[in-house]
Amino acid sequence: MIRKIRVKKGIANHLTKVSKRDKWYFRCLTRTDRKTDVVVEIQDAGLKYLNDNNITYSEDETEE
Repeated sequence: MIRKIRVKKGIANHLTKVSKRDKWYFRCLTRTDRKTDVVVEIQDAGLKYLNDNNITYSEDETEE
């Protein structure tokens, strides 16, 4: 399942690299060079990675 969450821009850059290495879906929906919080789409495997590594994130509550 794909979910929308918010993470810090440094975490988004890190997740881009990890998702390519571990082969799970990850996509930034907002630019990482302008905001501190980035809205991303992430697969459940990515959420497991975040939880296992104690990386904080918040559920995205905006309706587009």
